[in-house]
Amino acid sequence: GMIEWDRDFRVRHWSRRTEEMFGWSIDDMRGKHWDEIRFVHVDDRERVDSISMSLLSAQVDFCTCSNRNYRKDGTVVHCEWFNSVIRGDDGELLSFLSLTHDVTDRVHAKEALSFSEERLRMVFDQQFQFMAILSPNGIVLDINDLPLRIQGLRRDEYVGKPLWTAPAWKGLPDWQAIIRSRVIDATSQSEPVLGQDAYLAADGSMRYTDASYTAIRDKDSVLRFILVQASDVTEQKRVRTELDETRAILTAAIEASPAGIIVADAPDGRIRTVNAAALGIQGASKEELTDIPYELHPARWQCFHPDGTPFEPEQLPLSRAIFEGAVSHNVEIIIKRPDSSTQWVLCNAAPVRNRDGKIIGGVMVFPDVTEQKMANRRLSFTQFTVDQAKIAVFWCHDDGRFFYVNETACRWLQYDRDELMRMHVTDIH
Repeated sequence: GMIEWDRDFRVRHWSRRTEEMFGWSIDDMRGKHWDEIRFVHVDDRERVDSISMSLLSAQVDFCTCSNRNYRKDGTVVHCEWFNSVIRGDDGELLSFLSLTHDVTDRVHAKEALSFSEERLRMVFDQQFQFMAILSPNGIVLDINDLPLRIQGLRRDEYVGKPLWTAPAWKGLPDWQAIIRSRVIDATSQSEPVLGQDAYLAADGSMRYTDASYTAIRDKDSVLRFILVQASDVTEQKRVRTELDETRAILTAAIEASPAGIIVADAPDGRIRTVNAAALGIQGASKEELTDIPYELHPARWQCFHPDGTPFEPEQLPLSRAIFEGAVSHNVEIIIKRPDSSTQWVLCNAAPVRNRDGKIIGGVMVFPDVTEQKMANRRLSFTQFTVDQAKIAVFWCHDDGRFFYVNETACRWLQYDRDELMRMHVTDIH
């Protein structure tokens, strides 16, 4: 649009385009002084008045400005103004000419873009992971706040430099080469390049990340950027290392145990782990005795009650631990081996629960008590034989006190057995 002002700053000409822009006609505006129009936004008025005064006072012959203007209907438009002084051949002031251009759409687009960029920057900086945007040749174009805070660095210590030369890998030539290699590999891959990377923290300690390097291409498959994302896994790595060490210790303890040990999963009761002692007690192979559901436990392990009746799957202490949460102590079980020999075991079982109390498995420990069982039988037989002997038999401790006498000795000495068991050999007359 175009407005011509006379030397007193009254409207002389108001173009049709100006009428379309602001809504007022030439008849509405002709002869009106600048101060009467008041179509400059109130917040921009002081600045625009200052520019007008610079023209009126002949300080300048040309100036530009951008400001908001009111339309006749009260709406606001954004305009760019190009103002100049018109002089005659003798230099005398004739009028003022203002050319204006409606840039509302451009301003709104710029504001929307600025808001979008600000929003993206906020999201970018609030990520709980390291993020960087690289040029195709690995130069850092931008980086979020998290790694800068962790390392105590400024953005300009990263931006504009190859990623692998950043302070995170200062003095670590091997890691510099690895990072550079990952960036180069990403440029030729359609999938992210993954790896666990190390970096230096602000205190000089070595920390670790799970990182990905992804090539970002346009619709024509032209490489535009490389996006680097990394999450710090130092604590997870430490915990995993400790868990691995603990697991190794537990595995060694289980294997070294002279008692049989079985570990099964919930909820299906499938056997996951057995130790060497357990395999030795049963005598079958690991393949036959592991990775089997609880329904097959009695048949594969050949488990029987002391009276010789077979166990039902749900009766086994391990099954009860998993499905009922029951704790069992010293349950006698006979295990028949492939060679038809039998082993006696005392089973102790308990459920394994997570921190929420949910059963996630079960464990059973069962020492082989076959030798003890046989020894008790031999002792019982010996005791029976001694009891039936026709001669008096006395067994004494080293201190001379009786710990066993047979019936013949009781009759011969004319004491009952309880009396003799409280006596010393010197008490007998």
